[in-house]
Amino acid sequence: MAQPSRFDYTIQEYLWEEQRSETKRDFYNGRVYAMAGGSPNHSRIATDLLTELTVALRGKECEAFNSDLKIGVTTSNKPKRKGRTPNLGDEDFVTYPDGSIVCGKLDYYKGDRNTIANPTYLVEVLSPSTRNYDRVFKLEQYQKIPSLKTYVMIDSEKIRVEYYSKIAKGQWLQGTLTELEDLLLLEELGISIALGILYARVKFNEDEE
Repeated sequence: MAQPSRFDYTIQEYLWEEQRSETKRDFYNGRVYAMAGGSPNHSRIATDLLTELTVALRGKECEAFNSDLKIGVTTSNKPKRKGRTPNLGDEDFVTYPDGSIVCGKLDYYKGDRNTIANPTYLVEVLSPSTRNYDRVFKLEQYQKIPSLKTYVMIDSEKIRVEYYSKIAKGQWLQGTLTELEDLLLLEELGISIALGILYARVKFNEDEE
């Protein structure tokens, strides 16, 4: 994660500015972080996954979105500390996942129509600069979303897909796929995607013809 540009944003200020920002920025605990762009492999995987999901979800009540759509998370139910300036957003995390699926009606986060609060599935494509952020911090925040069923992380530097699926409140089943023949299953949606499809255009050596 990049260094924050400010430390005193309210969530309302951030959401208002983000509609007018030329760069994507994450929000957490009153701080705003500019996000770096992805590599060609990152983009290839994200694009091919979204294509597969869009086709598979046609005619269903679920909809796939790309990285332009923010998701918002209420990260804590703790009361605000005495003496703290109110509305600094220390109970909020807002970010741009690489992909998301929402089933049913969109629930807008704090009334902002560019941010959703009820994703059913979330996907991040891992890059060197964001790997720990996605695997540790985002995992912790995403697991606080009541509607979330599965969080998928796709590595852009090697054949590896890691996922966490909710099996009960507060309980998640972790799995890892490492072979091109392995299937990424979103069972409740009736979707299965072979890793060979996700990695079909990936060049692990960028000098490769």
